[in-house]
Amino acid sequence: GLYLRHRIIQKLMKIIKIKVNGKLRPEYISWYHIKQRCFNKNNKDYKDYGGRGITMCEKWKKSFSDFYLDVGPRPSLNHSIDRHPNNDGHYEPENIRWATRIEQVRNTRQNVNVIFKGKKICVTELCEMLNIDSKFILQRLRKGLSIEQALSLPRHYKKVK
Repeated sequence: GLYLRHRIIQKLMKIIKIKVNGKLRPEYISWYHIKQRCFNKNNKDYKDYGGRGITMCEKWKKSFSDFYLDVGPRPSLNHSIDRHPNNDGHYEPENIRWATRIEQVRNTRQNVNVIFKGKKICVTELCEMLNIDSKFILQRLRKGLSIEQALSLPRHYKKVK
């Protein structure tokens, strides 16, 4: 059980080096920065992470190798760590992914998300899929219309009071 897992991790860590060609692995840098944001009160981003109660699971906090084995290698230079599907959740195996910048921008507290056809989606992404200008839809949502109403009304709709 636990002993075997420990031995496997030790063997894998001989293969999974923290440094590659003299440079720190991007996965290690991500792991290190997550720890800093969550636990170092002197870190400039602590207020948005640890200060909000966002933390890292104990297994990852103690071990880069466990983190690496759970998240895997970074898919490309265009990917970084993202808390998903719960952007307010913790850094833990069921709430983390490698994501592109666009995916991350759509997973922020500032975004407006709606339920459309049973799926939570960012309004900007939905509008791109439907080839609709998102600023009109966002204005309509701010006025209290449902997403279905906001999408179905003509462009020059004015709410009657």
